[in-house]
Amino acid sequence: MNENPNAQVEWPRPLLGALAVLALLGAVAFIVGATGAAAQRAWQIYLVNYVFWTGIAVAGVVLTAIWHITSSIWGKAYQGLAVAGAGFFPAALVLFLPLALAGATLFPWVEYTKPHREVWLDPTFVFARNGLALAALFLLAWLFVRLRQRAADEETLRRLSRLAPVLCVVYALVLSLVAFDLIMPLDPHFISTLFGGYYFFGSLYAGLAWLALLAVLLLRGEATRGLLAPRFLHPMGKLLFGFCMFHGMLFFSQYLPIWYGNLPEETEFVVVRSHEAPWPWFSLGLLVLSLLLPFVILISRPVKTHPRGLAVAAAIVLVGMWLDKYLLIVPSIWHEHEAPFGLLELAITAGFASLLLLSYWAFSRRFSLVHYSAADIHHPSH
Repeated sequence: MNENPNAQVEWPRPLLGALAVLALLGAVAFIVGATGAAAQRAWQIYLVNYVFWTGIAVAGVVLTAIWHITSSIWGKAYQGLAVAGAGFFPAALVLFLPLALAGATLFPWVEYTKPHREVWLDPTFVFARNGLALAALFLLAWLFVRLRQRAADEETLRRLSRLAPVLCVVYALVLSLVAFDLIMPLDPHFISTLFGGYYFFGSLYAGLAWLALLAVLLLRGEATRGLLAPRFLHPMGKLLFGFCMFHGMLFFSQYLPIWYGNLPEETEFVVVRSHEAPWPWFSLGLLVLSLLLPFVILISRPVKTHPRGLAVAAAIVLVGMWLDKYLLIVPSIWHEHEAPFGLLELAITAGFASLLLLSYWAFSRRFSLVHYSAADIHHPSH
């Protein structure tokens, strides 16, 4: 096991400088937008990126917990990189705080709450319980990461084995709470019991795609190239393919009951996104990028075993899953005929992505992103 931080993953200084500039520009764009005439656009794209990138960061640690529970062999190759998402947790807690200032500009229920929801959607209660829940999840995930960093004796391994399933359950509960509290009530008439599961599994799907893309981009050095061998990439590609199909199942499991149930309070959510301008093209893009195109690409074994092919598929999935969060949030509160998608949205999105990458770099300053070489890992039996 390699314990020398940053020994095998190089971060070029020009790249770090560019990421810092993009993060700063994103912050400036948000502040200028939120305090000006584009306040609604700034806040809604802020929420889109918060739930998307925070979900990805914590998904990496949860994937590592799943690999630990299942005694995954090939997963060892990427566990060091996967848990680096924990470096984003402090930023995620800080970035959650401004959401409490958005008010009715972002959350319509702040001024108007449907009967029987007054207590549950009290603003103080909403942000307090979600903030505390996220803090508890991040703390539990960080404890898992720290235990894993020193997993050398039997007692530590036993503690990891007890903690891993707890982390998975807490992850599902907390992200479901975020979905039910911060996303679903944006449309006051829409209710879906599947919504929490759709969000937390979608975050796992995007998190795996992010990990696959980062692995190809960061593990191309001489010392780590062996971790991009087909015997490691192929299982990741198969898992991404499986996630693609399961995400499609969840998508249609939510869509079909709304369609054949034909209940006005539910169908409006779908009708707006599929028939009212400007959303139909966005919805078609979501279906193609998150489901159809990845399915067609990843069904090929050569693509799943080739770094560039897998990276392209992963990048497509990431764009599709970001678009998924965009369509879950923005059409519920934006009622103009032109889509709010311009430089402001691009700047804030780039700022969040850059901040996440910088948190990976900061994590790598203390912990290695590569704990195993290809020679350390036995050939997987499946």
